[in-house]
Amino acid sequence: ILNLPHFLHKDVTIDCLESGIPVLVEKPMAVSTAECVAMENAAKKGGAKLAIGHLQRFFPCYRELRKIIENKEMGRLLLMTETRNTDYFTNRPAWFLEKKKAGGGIVMNYCAHTLDKLFYLSDADVVKVCANVDNFLNDCDIEAQAQVLLRMSDGVSVSLSYCSSRINYSYETYLYFTDGTAKIENGKYLWTAKKGEEFKRAELNYEKDPIEWQMCEFVKLLNNESTEIVQSDTATKVISVIEQILS
Repeated sequence: ILNLPHFLHKDVTIDCLESGIPVLVEKPMAVSTAECVAMENAAKKGGAKLAIGHLQRFFPCYRELRKIIENKEMGRLLLMTETRNTDYFTNRPAWFLEKKKAGGGIVMNYCAHTLDKLFYLSDADVVKVCANVDNFLNDCDIEAQAQVLLRMSDGVSVSLSYCSSRINYSYETYLYFTDGTAKIENGKYLWTAKKGEEFKRAELNYEKDPIEWQMCEFVKLLNNESTEIVQSDTATKVISVIEQILS
């Protein structure tokens, strides 16, 4: 289980895989798509299992939201918006604020979560990317703020806003359907409202801690069982989209 600075993910993962040791590496998978592909190739060549720790798909709010989307309880999903404002630069290790070592800033770290959630919730791919990315806060060579517009292969439109300045913290996600709206606060609490109704907080099932759940799914992967653990194909897509956003 590798929880290392991002720039070490590729080399250590490949060393383990080439030695026949299965790997669960923390997200982001690597700092570039090329590194992700090298890790994938090492797994295929050596036969050892490779998984990536995108934990948020094991959060109860997203598990319940996926059911709502699959069952079309509020009709067809049309739009998704997410806003995340946080003090990004305080109490960080030096490597975290260097693009060569971290791969990027607030997009690399927070948008990686969002993209994996998108792939989990919709089973669709990103087909178009538009973005404005800058850093007006300091001299670090990583992005401090970004606005991103994505179009998914199923027609869903997604807008994302990330800001690193010391403003009031906020983390909200809205999903708009033909017959209602869903809202997630702080990645924890799910609220839903059908047409003409007030928002109601959903009762969520907390039967497993997300980390425990992810580890159980990793064990399934090792036993060649069906699993929900994130594997390299999805994690590589996440990095590919991030590269497009940052380019």
